[in-house]
Amino acid sequence: MHSLSLTLSLHKIPTTCTQHLSWCIGCFLQKDVLAVIIDGTGKVNWQGVAYYNRLISYLLKKGITPYANLDHYDLPLALEKRYKGLLSHRVVKDYADFADFCFKTFGDRVKNWMTFNEPRVIAALGYDNGLFAPGRCSKAFGNCTSGNSATEPYMVAHNLILAHAAAVQRYWEKYSHNLTKLCNRWKWI
Repeated sequence: MHSLSLTLSLHKIPTTCTQHLSWCIGCFLQKDVLAVIIDGTGKVNWQGVAYYNRLISYLLKKGITPYANLDHYDLPLALEKRYKGLLSHRVVKDYADFADFCFKTFGDRVKNWMTFNEPRVIAALGYDNGLFAPGRCSKAFGNCTSGNSATEPYMVAHNLILAHAAAVQRYWEKYSHNLTKLCNRWKWI
């Protein structure tokens, strides 16, 4: 959760974006390549920040509007170990701090933000049937070593909503009073 990365490799951007411009207009900056914040809190990975700065600049140079997705199913393992990740209310502040850093660092060029990709999927597949990380569920619902499918998906969904709200509040208070593009894909049923 506390990293920002992207689905395209930097060395592939020129050919990918020029050959498939219509696809690249919807390119999301996701976080499976380089971390921006080490272990979810604390130390900044300036190499990761430089990577995204180069990428954002390149996209803009080519006339492509970047859309940043701050979380794509990948809460740092360090936060899972430190306080059980999304099961803990502590994740709300850590996520808001991470989002704030991204808004401050990239917000001069990135105007379109998404907080969580499919939060319902994070809660259901990570904490109900254990198919996604961290693989928690009741024994009756999957092959998990720990978890409670009757309560944990709801606790996680609650913390996801609070983390989203905290990020929106930071953006609203510090960066823009015309918040119209910080969005989420919320589908709970």
